[in-house]
Amino acid sequence: NNNIDLNKSWMIGDMTADILAGKKAGLKTVLVQTGFAGTDNKYKVQPDFIFKDLNTSINWIINDYPNLIRNLNTISDKILGQKFFFITGSSFSGKSSFANTLKFYLKSKHINSYVISTDSFLKNRDLRAEDDIFSKYDFTLIKDFIRTISLNKNIKFNLPMYNKLSGKKYNNIININHDDIIIFEGIFAYEIIKYIKSTSYINFFIERSKSQLKKLFFNKYSKLGYSFKNVNNLYNVRNRSEDQYIMNNKKYSNFIYNFELNDFI
Repeated sequence: NNNIDLNKSWMIGDMTADILAGKKAGLKTVLVQTGFAGTDNKYKVQPDFIFKDLNTSINWIINDYPNLIRNLNTISDKILGQKFFFITGSSFSGKSSFANTLKFYLKSKHINSYVISTDSFLKNRDLRAEDDIFSKYDFTLIKDFIRTISLNKNIKFNLPMYNKLSGKKYNNIININHDDIIIFEGIFAYEIIKYIKSTSYINFFIERSKSQLKKLFFNKYSKLGYSFKNVNNLYNVRNRSEDQYIMNNKKYSNFIYNFELNDFI
């Protein structure tokens, strides 16, 4: 009655009920880190995008998202027809936002895709060391998942859902069709390439300035109740363990996207 195009509509909320309602309606969903910030934990559901507040969300919807869609369209001849995409970059660079935008771009081309966050392969916090990136991931789970999706048939797999805000993991059964495109996103995404027996893939590296990354890092962990001293210590430890690894991966990228420039560089 109101002539609303659901494909162009968004749901913004601070509770998991908002995100679930948006997904059931076929909308793109944004969780804001104000109010409940998704910590109500009522429903096990992941938003498509997470931003710090309403203003940032609106700017994404009106400006950054359309810009990224246009930029993806300029390289459509390179990305359409690929089976896998691997998206990496520093923490808070915008990897998941890029991955989900790519998913919606492919959907507009009538191509189904599934975004897999490498956070799903993280070990429990008590089993990993912050200063050793390789100790954080469950390689047995990674290999089992890759083996399963390589069967070239419709699969059902128990891949844990990782809540980026709370740091908690939940059981999560996913269904992937044999012809779905798989988008891996996360700091560890390029590492998974070693286990993929395919040459049909594209690597994206996402970057922001150091000052912006640090600001976003402090914003998240301050909201989680960390003291300034503890956030600063964690930031320094992460930098030492991840920076060199991430920058070494940059040279393997097919495309580099900078969210501050809103363009490929």
